[in-house]
Amino acid sequence: MKVHDSIRGVIFCVIFVISAVSALADDYFDQITVFSHGRITRFVEMPITVYITPALQASYLPALRYAMRQWEAVSDGKIQFQELRTSKDADISVRWGHGESANMDMTYGKAELTRHRTGDFSVEIILSLPKLSASAKLSREETRTVCLHEFGHAIGLWGHSPDSLDVSFWASIAQRPTARDRATLLKVYATPPDTPQHDVAINILKKQLKTNPNNARTHYLLGTIYDNKGDTELAVASFKACLDIAPDFDPARETLLQVYQRVGLSQQAVNLLEETLKQIPSSNDYNTIGVMYYRTGEIDQAIAAFRKSLEMNPYDPTPRNNLYQIFRERGIKALNVKAYKEAALYFGEALQFKPEDALLYRLMGDAYARDGDLKNAIAQYRKAFEFDPADLEIKQNLAGYLSNYGVELTGAQRWEEAIAVYQEALQLTPTLNIAYANLVDVLWKRANTHRKLGHIDKAIDAYLQLIQVDADADAHSLLGELYLKKRAYPQAIDAFRSAFSVKPDDWQSRKNLVAAYHHYAQHLDGKERYNEAIDQLRLALALSPKQVNLRLSLINTYQLAGDFVSAEIELERLLEDEPQSLHAENVSKNLHVARGNTFMNQRKYTAALAEFEKIDPSVKTTEIYNTIGYLYLLRKQPILAIAAFESALALTPTNNVAFQNLLSIESQFERQFVDDRFRAARILDGSGHSPHIKNHLARARNSLVVCYIRRDELLEAVKEYRAALDVEPTAEEVKVALRDTGRQLVLALQEKNARQRISNVMDWIQELETDNLSVEQLLDGDN
Repeated sequence: MKVHDSIRGVIFCVIFVISAVSALADDYFDQITVFSHGRITRFVEMPITVYITPALQASYLPALRYAMRQWEAVSDGKIQFQELRTSKDADISVRWGHGESANMDMTYGKAELTRHRTGDFSVEIILSLPKLSASAKLSREETRTVCLHEFGHAIGLWGHSPDSLDVSFWASIAQRPTARDRATLLKVYATPPDTPQHDVAINILKKQLKTNPNNARTHYLLGTIYDNKGDTELAVASFKACLDIAPDFDPARETLLQVYQRVGLSQQAVNLLEETLKQIPSSNDYNTIGVMYYRTGEIDQAIAAFRKSLEMNPYDPTPRNNLYQIFRERGIKALNVKAYKEAALYFGEALQFKPEDALLYRLMGDAYARDGDLKNAIAQYRKAFEFDPADLEIKQNLAGYLSNYGVELTGAQRWEEAIAVYQEALQLTPTLNIAYANLVDVLWKRANTHRKLGHIDKAIDAYLQLIQVDADADAHSLLGELYLKKRAYPQAIDAFRSAFSVKPDDWQSRKNLVAAYHHYAQHLDGKERYNEAIDQLRLALALSPKQVNLRLSLINTYQLAGDFVSAEIELERLLEDEPQSLHAENVSKNLHVARGNTFMNQRKYTAALAEFEKIDPSVKTTEIYNTIGYLYLLRKQPILAIAAFESALALTPTNNVAFQNLLSIESQFERQFVDDRFRAARILDGSGHSPHIKNHLARARNSLVVCYIRRDELLEAVKEYRAALDVEPTAEEVKVALRDTGRQLVLALQEKNARQRISNVMDWIQELETDNLSVEQLLDGDN
């Protein structure tokens, strides 16, 4: 707690044009401690450093330097001066003080002596003009006299000479030190510093009081000597006497307060200041009484006094600092008793008076943190770090609070905020493992949550950010899966490749990468970018050479690319690995189909037919049989076409393509059969028809009967069967076929209980038998 309590003796000199001559001693040594508390007060170390404010340099600088040179000249080398450019470390400061000295009997200047608690002292010379003469200027001689007089006090002549010729005379007009001035100065510097002359000074002042008992300044000076001597009671009496005469004599009141406080008379000090403040309020006195209240434990009164002091002088740092100290102390006490909210309030008050105190922000942050308010704790620690970024403890604590706050945010699923505070914590303290672990945890939770909710783009961004912090194989794998869902295959491959590089021995990582290559290849197939697809499949096979599906896809892509040679080579490799593979059979089928289709597109129908016929019957489909039948028709081999269409209908009785083709073949043969009737030259038997035409037509109609039976169109089957018999085929194999078909028709009719038609069909079957077998024999046997 600070108060204005430096021990200060003020001397001044009023220069009047007065002449006083008297027969005196050779020096005035007895006078030179009256203004210095009754002790020899002089400088020991040389040079004596002097700072002159710029405001004085224009008008007073020559006179000030003149005065310093004169005193150096008469000191026999004992006095030396050195001017400084700044006031720091100056022994003597010289400044302008226009209008000061309300309680001092001085006009143009004064010297103030301030003793420091370290035992040192400093002097301030204040030069001024009377208020009524503010516009006037001193002559060169007057200016030199003032400067000589005040510098004489400053270097140790702390009293007035009784000789009007001397520089130290109270109304001197001297232009240079006299012999008496010189003798006194040399005697002072021959005397050890701090030598007491209390009684001599007291006697001088008492004599003056007999002559002028109402001189407040004399009572004040007498009090300072009594106080320095240790006679407190007389010192107090003298100061009171001064104040009775001049209530506004500030130095007397200040010194009396210091005496009261020093000897433990706190209440008397308070009473004195309270009475003074009623009459003459001042910022300084409010601050002083605030200190007194504080020392007696009256904290609220102290705060009120300091606030009043600051209100009167907002630029005075002393009451501001005192308020800061009080609220800081209150905050620390509250913190120690776990009154955290109260502590935070006190620290907030203190910061109003010292807003750049990093330690205070830190204490306030601790209060909030212990109260569970991490958000505000972090805000205060950020301010602390702003003002003291080099403080390691501030950085560590802030990082810890950020990490703890991140846990709260993570629990509330405020992912972005949590990530931000964890990152900030790690920027402050990169080695804070808990913050790193928490950051990884929240990045995982955010990414997984977006993935489960189907927020694919957000999930991708989240996993990408996670991977930057923690290059985990699982994160890469999950990222790859998301890219696959978006069909972003190159990105998926990159992600799975990264996962595989982290875990090259993990079968799942390998499987995922292979699958990504495969998916991308299929996508490229759809875009007809076959060469690129082949490259992807080869990369996949390099990782999984025995995987059948990859080989099958590669064969298929070669087929799509028209590279049947490579397709066959890959098929051979597949058969080497899987000789019994059904997949291989299907691939072989597909290969033949692809080549057949290619030849068809090239109108190489014979080559196409050869490819389709190479297909194993076990894997031939309805479509393949229809294609073979179509190719036979193109080759004008209708009988072979009929066989193909019959095979198609055997697999799919309702297949309309095969059915329509059979109807078409029947129609062709019917036209040929009719045309034959009119070609007598071609009549080879009694019927007048070519036996080939008859047999072909019967064969076609027989196939249609079978088709109708399978389609459950029995009425049409009966009609078609009769028509087939009416052709009267001659070929035994056709008759056998018709007889077998008749049996099938009878059995189908029996299921429908169509007795009449059964009888008709059975009669028709007998027409085909030359051995007159019974119907039962025809139905049961394989004749």
